[in-house]
Amino acid sequence: MNNNSNVAFNKLFDINAFYDFNQACTLDVLFNHLQSLVNNKNCLTKESIRKISCLLIDTFINWYRSLPYYSIINHDLNQFILNNCWSSYIILVIFYFLKVNYSDRYFLSYEKYFQRLFSYTQNDILLSLTSQLLDQLMHILKIFFTSNITNIEFFLLNILLIFQSDQLNDTTLDSMEEIYMKILYTYKINTFPVKQSCRYNQLLDLSKQIRLLTQILLTHKHFYLPFLLIPN
Repeated sequence: MNNNSNVAFNKLFDINAFYDFNQACTLDVLFNHLQSLVNNKNCLTKESIRKISCLLIDTFINWYRSLPYYSIINHDLNQFILNNCWSSYIILVIFYFLKVNYSDRYFLSYEKYFQRLFSYTQNDILLSLTSQLLDQLMHILKIFFTSNITNIEFFLLNILLIFQSDQLNDTTLDSMEEIYMKILYTYKINTFPVKQSCRYNQLLDLSKQIRLLTQILLTHKHFYLPFLLIPN
């Protein structure tokens, strides 16, 4: 990095930096996209999920380009991230949307979820992998409801998911990850002083679970599963 980049890099870690991550406008856009699935009384289809995914990817691109470190990272790496690191973002957005808009008692039962799955796949035979993934989805969903994640934590988790992607291997991103983990930790200390250590570790574990779940969903072509959690 040149001198100007170094100055910008050093300014990234500011004790007040986390206040910039409560991006209500971006969250409104994301939630409006997903709300359209709730308002649609028809059964979800591959086409409807594809359209919403494209809108979420567009929002991811705009959001990523607004981040403080975007101008510091080289163009090719930024382009790779824009093209390849949106999947975990979408999964995290879906979970957060459900947490913000619904109570845990509202959620689909396993039986009702399987009915939606049958309707979506037009198949009454479920692979064991699908059942295991459903268990994992419900487990992560429970974590969201019990941890009361804030908007700031949500956006910081999205950034960390990018840095922790297995597709990336860059020393600059390693340094960025360290900075944003410090920002997250500082936010915990200031906001949740009593339980900050436990909460910090819980969020890092949640990030890991989201990342692993996303990889499995993509590998086995089950990326649609989280969308079926959205009630309509």
